[in-house]
Amino acid sequence: YRSSNKDRKWKKEVHKRDNDTCVCCKKQNLNPKYAHHLYSHHKNEDLRYDVSNGVTLCKECHLDFHRKYGLKNNTKEQFEEYINNREAK
Repeated sequence: YRSSNKDRKWKKEVHKRDNDTCVCCKKQNLNPKYAHHLYSHHKNEDLRYDVSNGVTLCKECHLDFHRKYGLKNNTKEQFEEYINNREAK
């Protein structure tokens, strides 16, 4: 869990843009701790604090995504696949 001022600001901006709502399951009034990087924080330094590289997820959806796709080297394409598979259920 990253907690620098830049990280906190990025997470708050992502949550504000998404109306504090999980883009996956639509839960509302979420903890900003669970903003998700579409292209991983780990490998994409140039996108780390770009709000367009983030989405708001609830704790459950965020943990579920990372259980399925791992913690590093994540991509927007993985996230789209994750969302599409959830919608197909």
